[in-house]
Amino acid sequence: SDEFLSVFDNVGARKHDVQVTISESSTSADDENHDDQSDASADSKSTKDRSSVSQTEKCRVLKELDSSILTGFLNLTGPLCEEPVMGVCFIVEDVSIFQPNHPDELTRCGPLSGQIISTLREGCRQAIQAGSTRMVEAFYKCEVQVSAEALGKVYAVLAKRRATITKEGMKENTPIFSIEAKLPVVESFGFSEQLLKQTSGAASAQLMFDNDWEVMEQDPYYVPTTEEELEDSGTNVASLGNNIARKYMDQVRRRKGLAVEEKIVEHA
Repeated sequence: SDEFLSVFDNVGARKHDVQVTISESSTSADDENHDDQSDASADSKSTKDRSSVSQTEKCRVLKELDSSILTGFLNLTGPLCEEPVMGVCFIVEDVSIFQPNHPDELTRCGPLSGQIISTLREGCRQAIQAGSTRMVEAFYKCEVQVSAEALGKVYAVLAKRRATITKEGMKENTPIFSIEAKLPVVESFGFSEQLLKQTSGAASAQLMFDNDWEVMEQDPYYVPTTEEELEDSGTNVASLGNNIARKYMDQVRRRKGLAVEEKIVEHA
């Protein structure tokens, strides 16, 4: 919070250093011109004073509302799944101060700090929606040990679960293969049971979470329109085709009881 305030203090100081220079008239100017110049100097001085007071007032308000602004940002949830955001930065360019006609207008809708928190959170959500929104998924580090006879079945299970092979090889002086892969956490449910079933118990897996997160490249709101896009995404648009991000988003929203855009009746 101290760095946040110091940034705005520096910005205000730079703006205060701006001065308005009025060129002075020559000695041959008449009295009327001198009067006009003095009036212009007075107007520019009053404008400068009002600007200085305005910037000082903004810095003072920011210092008072610093905790509320940070709380609103820390409590921010994304518009896709109502989950915490990651890797997002917001820049406050300006602050407008509203002077109420009556003192009761500020507390009519509750404490001012609560209004700041809710307003900042909603403003940040709208700013996120204005850009290109993506989902972030977590990955397990998966280590599989399997014999040579069931190696192909292990690769089939990993491919079905969208796993990415990072390292593979045979252990020294043993007939056991060791495979290291990155497995999405959302695809890990029932993975060990399926692996044991497909390999008849010839493979064993170990999952470890190493705080590994990656951004999904697919746009959850992408809808194919051309024939080529329909072929790439699948002919059945209602089934979302290959849009895995949209599928995960709908699963999370449905589990949380949030609104989901889906076709209940496809053909009627």
